[in-house]
Amino acid sequence: MREYEKALSFYSQAEANAQIEMQFGLHYVQKGIFTKEEARFYSQLQSFREKADYNINWTSSKQDLLPLMPIAKGLIDKIGQIIKVTR
Repeated sequence: MREYEKALSFYSQAEANAQIEMQFGLHYVQKGIFTKEEARFYSQLQSFREKADYNINWTSSKQDLLPLMPIAKGLIDKIGQIIKVTR
């Protein structure tokens, strides 16, 4: 099974964000495709998204999020490269 098929498979099987994070760790971090630091950053982004969606009192500022942009772009670029390689 190619990597993008695995990705589609585990996303379709995951019913909650926690399951997605566990599957990400199992299929991509443990195999060395992504680092533990990248997985932690992904979890942090998921946490931010959940807070923004479900906690009406949570706010973020440009000062908080701007430093994360280069890291996020790097992660997005890496995912894009993996998708290109596995097609």
